[in-house]
Amino acid sequence: MVRQRGLFKAMPPVNLYVIPGENGLIYDAGYGNRAALDLLAAALGRIKAMCRKRSVPFNFTRIIPSHTHPDHFSGLVKIRKRFGTAIVLTEEMAGILRSKKSYGRTYRYQGSGKFYFPVSPLKRVLADFSAQFVEQVFDNFYFSGFIPDPDMVIKSRTTIRINQRQWQVFPSPGHSEDHISLYDPEAGILFSGDNVLRTVTPWLGPPRSSLTQYVNSLEKLLGLPGLKLILPAHGSPVTEPKQRIRELIGWRQQRVSDVLDIIGQSGSGGVTLANLLKILYRGQGMDKRFLAEGWVLLTLDHLLEKGLIKSFQHNKTLRFSINTSSGATL
Repeated sequence: MVRQRGLFKAMPPVNLYVIPGENGLIYDAGYGNRAALDLLAAALGRIKAMCRKRSVPFNFTRIIPSHTHPDHFSGLVKIRKRFGTAIVLTEEMAGILRSKKSYGRTYRYQGSGKFYFPVSPLKRVLADFSAQFVEQVFDNFYFSGFIPDPDMVIKSRTTIRINQRQWQVFPSPGHSEDHISLYDPEAGILFSGDNVLRTVTPWLGPPRSSLTQYVNSLEKLLGLPGLKLILPAHGSPVTEPKQRIRELIGWRQQRVSDVLDIIGQSGSGGVTLANLLKILYRGQGMDKRFLAEGWVLLTLDHLLEKGLIKSFQHNKTLRFSINTSSGATL
């Protein structure tokens, strides 16, 4: 494992996993700045020396990201240039990473169609600005390059041969719509990307996340036969994987219930997003509510999709109330 640190607080440390051998692979690309690449080069040197001592072949021919959030793909072009490593993308990733313009489009969130993010004119303007920011200066900020020419494009559900083993690649959307996981069923080792972290709850929020998909993905991970160890994209290994997955599912279910309870207590007049956040994070600062807004929006979208709540305009504000005409259950 190689742990890279970003240049700013908003760029969290990220783990890159090197699987050396005759036909090895790197999972996740991290950041593309010089310090990150030098750190990777030094780590590869140590791994090569270790393999030599153990008389194990050392080679890596491919690199594949877990998903297309910036801390996971930004190093792809620079790593290919420096180490001659082929870039492997899924079909979904290839479409997103084709250019700054195609990437910027993914930041224009439309939700389920029952309500739209952002929910105020000011936030709509800010969202448009964010998309333009991504298109214009994203690669300079993250030292990235977009990828019109990946060396290999694969299905999001397939198997790939790494050395002498067949690894399973499969879609695990939720944290990001194009997220994939990599699993070695023989060893019981899962590379989980951002979907399962040992000590923190994975971030969820528009425009590229889905609470419904996230919980579905966790349930599929829970069903992996022989799962023994999870290697996440951030933090330390998860040595009790099924217990941790159950904890994450339970936490998300509890937070959905919390939101639904607040909406139920608001009566027919409903509750606004701002008031929901104030109640959920009573006594905490605006920064906490700002960071939490994403998962609350996804929860509202989830509840709207299930027909448990409804949205309506009142005094030019968007409100949410219980859908009493629905027989849906949580």
